Amino acid sequence: MVKDIFVREVQRKLERFFLKKNNFRLEGQTYNLLLFFPPESAPVDYSILLSAEIFDVESKKQLITDILRYLLDTLGQSYYKRIASLNILNSQDPLVRNITLISAYPQEYMELNHFQIGGVEIDDALLVKSTLLTQLRQDNRVRIVFAAPYGGTDTKTVQFISISDDFEIFYLTEKGQDSLYNYKGYSSRFGTERTGQHLAMEEGLAAKVVLDDIIAVYSES
Repeated sequence: MVKDIFVREVQRKLERFFLKKNNFRLEGQTYNLLLFFPPESAPVDYSILLSAEIFDVESKKQLITDILRYLLDTLGQSYYKRIASLNILNSQDPLVRNITLISAYPQEYMELNHFQIGGVEIDDALLVKSTLLTQLRQDNRVRIVFAAPYGGTDTKTVQFISISDDFEIFYLTEKGQDSLYNYKGYSSRFGTERTGQHLAMEEGLAAKVVLDDIIAVYSES
């Protein structure tokens, strides 16, 4: 199965849902499992199997309802109709734990063809690793590729600071990373984080990027 635009779009919406459920904390937490099964006959149906430790305490039935409703609201009907089913496993499920053992693979997408693990055979699936969620850690320094405002792409080395509830990521520019003390002083000197962010952006120490505009993230460590 070849990754297509649909998989990418659903992945990004699931990343947004995860951040929202995790109260927009930038801690590098991510899905323990995100698996897409391609259609056996019809060309428009995908099944999704996922797991996340932060979901373990939730009612699975309610969580599935919430995720599907969120996908419907954010993807639109045409993409939403391509989802044949969605299921959630506990993070301690043997399949999840076994696949976690191989999840250190460097690439974001890994095709599993006639793949056997822990006594389970997976005929055809796409294992997705959210590099974005893994790298979204406060003060983490990364290189991001993002959609430029007037077309094409741009690449910048940034240091993540925070994310708002409308999925705008606030980050230090390279100038800001060299002047970290100046940025950190703004909030204390002017009373509020919002004021500090505004002044830091005016000085070119910081900027914002919308989560959905990020195409790729690469570690600088």
